[in-house]
Amino acid sequence: MTGAKRKKKSMLWSKMHTPQCEDIIQWCRRRLPILDWAPHYNLKENLLPDTVSGIMLAVQQVTQGLAFAVLSSVHPVFGLYGSLFPAIIYAIFGMGRHVATGTFALTSLISANAVERIVPQNMQNLTTQSNTSVLGLSDFEMQRIRVAAAVSFLGGVIQVAMFVLQLGSATFVVTEPVISAMTTGAATHVVTSQVKYLLGMKMPYIS
Repeated sequence: MTGAKRKKKSMLWSKMHTPQCEDIIQWCRRRLPILDWAPHYNLKENLLPDTVSGIMLAVQQVTQGLAFAVLSSVHPVFGLYGSLFPAIIYAIFGMGRHVATGTFALTSLISANAVERIVPQNMQNLTTQSNTSVLGLSDFEMQRIRVAAAVSFLGGVIQVAMFVLQLGSATFVVTEPVISAMTTGAATHVVTSQVKYLLGMKMPYIS
């Protein structure tokens, strides 16, 4: 191999394996959309409508967060915390302007499944009734929120892995009947799980 060919091959190899500054910037813009739209944000036109939308979303999330916290079998105050951070995170990583982020009924039920299995209601009589130093909650309530936090953290790790691997495009493979069936099943599950509260009945948790 001649010297010119070696030099050309070396240049191609270094170009393939050495990321340029522009490539890094483009990668960050694709992964962090806020870097793309924030510099072009028009304060005069968008600040007032966005403020009104934020207030409306906050009012909605207060009641919805409290309800979904009960649905998750944890103390209602944690529903407020769960409603705050998704909106902030989505503002950084989200790409859609018309998406309302926050707590979700189906994920709340999935979290409640783990909470009720690991920390069932009958354990409340076995734990101490003294309040802990965190928000004045009992040991039983703190055990439940620990389980819910662990489930949420694991779900977040899986979602971050899917984000890094760009697996969102796999949703195009899912057909419309499958999505409709999942939505209908989730809605039915949410409604039927709340019948006992509507009728004032005490029933054991069945997943």
